[in-house]
Amino acid sequence: MAFLEVNGLAMLEFFGFIDPTKAVEGPTLRAEETGIRHISFFVDDMEKTCQRLKDVGAEFTAFTPKRSVFKDPNGIFVELRLP
Repeated sequence: MAFLEVNGLAMLEFFGFIDPTKAVEGPTLRAEETGIRHISFFVDDMEKTCQRLKDVGAEFTAFTPKRSVFKDPNGIFVELRLP
C-alpha cells in the first residue's frame, strides 16, 4: 500500500499484492480483482455537485452532507468529499 499526497489537497492511495495467489479476500475485494476500484475527489459544494451529476444520470449509493458515492459507467466507485 502506498499513499501519495499533495499539500493536503489531494491524495492517491495504491494497493497491490506481492503474491496475488496469497491475497487476503474481504467483503469488498476478491484476490482476482485488479485495476481501479474507487477514486475520491474533494468538492466545494456537495449539494450542487451531486445535483449536476444526478441531472446527467448518476445514481448515488451513499449521500450525506460531507460524503457521497456513485458508480461511474465502468462500475468504478466515485466518492465525493468536502475538504
